[in-house]
Amino acid sequence: MGRKYHISALYVVDLRQFRRLAAGDRLRGQYQGLSRDPNSLSNLDQDLPNNMMHSVAIKSLPQEWLWCETWCDDASKQYAKTIDLVSRPHLLDNVTIVKIGD
Repeated sequence: MGRKYHISALYVVDLRQFRRLAAGDRLRGQYQGLSRDPNSLSNLDQDLPNNMMHSVAIKSLPQEWLWCETWCDDASKQYAKTIDLVSRPHLLDNVTIVKIGD
């Protein structure tokens, strides 16, 4: 059986342990290696931490911490602590980008 793949883009970090492990440096180094291949960065928020699990351990938060229409049912939405709107591309029609200055 393989390792669990964590799909959440929301993480809680113990900063003391993160710094003690030099996790930021490790993640930056891994990112630099992955950045040579544009296809490897398609799900950076998920792929990078999952790729580094052997040296920077991660655990999934309970589902209510990040509700997403793609993998959560409507009944669980009322318990959501945060809602992922990225999976709702039709909302982009309501976004206006304003250019300020030249």
